[in-house]
Amino acid sequence: MTGSDGRAWSRWVLGTRAGTVQVKARALGRSPVAITFSATVQPGPPHALSLISGAGQTGVVGATLDDSLLVQVVDQYNNPVESQVVSWTAEDGGTVSDATTSTDAAGRAGIRWQLGDQAGVQTSHAMIATLPSSALDFTATALPDAAVAVEKVFGDNQSAPVGGDLTDSLVIRVVDAFGNGVPGRSLSWVLVGTGGSVNPGSSTTDDNGEAFTRWSLGSTAGQQTLRAAVPGFAPVSFVAHAQSLEPATIAAATATQLNGTAGQPVTPAPSVEVQDGSGNPVSGVTVTFTVVSGGGEVASGSNRGKSVTTSTDAAGLAQLPRGRSVRLQDPERWKPGRRGPPGRLPGVPSASLGSAPPVTRTSWPSSSNPGRPWRVKRSAPRSPSRSRMPMATPY
Repeated sequence: MTGSDGRAWSRWVLGTRAGTVQVKARALGRSPVAITFSATVQPGPPHALSLISGAGQTGVVGATLDDSLLVQVVDQYNNPVESQVVSWTAEDGGTVSDATTSTDAAGRAGIRWQLGDQAGVQTSHAMIATLPSSALDFTATALPDAAVAVEKVFGDNQSAPVGGDLTDSLVIRVVDAFGNGVPGRSLSWVLVGTGGSVNPGSSTTDDNGEAFTRWSLGSTAGQQTLRAAVPGFAPVSFVAHAQSLEPATIAAATATQLNGTAGQPVTPAPSVEVQDGSGNPVSGVTVTFTVVSGGGEVASGSNRGKSVTTSTDAAGLAQLPRGRSVRLQDPERWKPGRRGPPGRLPGVPSASLGSAPPVTRTSWPSSSNPGRPWRVKRSAPRSPSRSRMPMATPY
């Protein structure tokens, strides 16, 4: 209602929506008149930072994602706020196209994100200085690049008894140029001779780019080889050392019929070979050489006498040193016609290993019949069953 001065007034409270608004005043009467008032509503101060698009993308390591990262700054009534500075950062070795950007009339700002070289989930951040608590996180999944190499990870150079299982699995890894594991690559595990088995015989790399197998060694002692073959790459070799089992047999490694002069060393030096049940040489086994009848002596190193011990070498061989190993009975102390122990020769040495039968090496004449030679006769094996030790008996 107008006053005495013809004026009317009202208080105008703007709404919450930014933009242009209008109020119309109309005077009623026979000829109504009206006037329109306009106002521009400005957004309030920044209140929140909202994520618009670009999160949850997937790309190859080192590549720029297809879509931009886009945010919006709004006031408390959700009106976009223009000219606000947004700061951007990237973790995990990634980079952003701009460290800061300003919001446009729609309150939006965006950048491009290049992923780092580490496969997996990577993170980028956006924030405005006036609202540090409103920082936003974008995540993306970085996939490995193309495979460029096959690496040996674990399980090389193990040892186990022949025919046994290695303690640890064998592990390889297929990697890209940045060292990320490449999943889904198929490969085969290939034994190189010597028997044995693997389980599984073929594999596919897992999410870490790794594949594994278990290896049961073959029955031959020594170094054995297994290869991981990935199509398109050179095979990766693993080696294992198959160790001989417990000694099972002892056998002559030199001639079993020898000639020598009384009081002088015998040549060649007596030698024996020790094997396990699979025929593999067994090293480090103690072997005793003993003069079992008639006199004489044996020697090994600084030790000499009726009995000496030595150890088998890597080839399973044990022998007395050349030139001083076995000395025959002195002829002045062993006269023809003197009766010696039946079935044994004067000064005859033997080699023994546990309960294995002895090896007798000689063809020297007997005391009772100097003119007749001795022969070596293989005796029936006693223990272990594979023994091949000969025994000496007269004709």
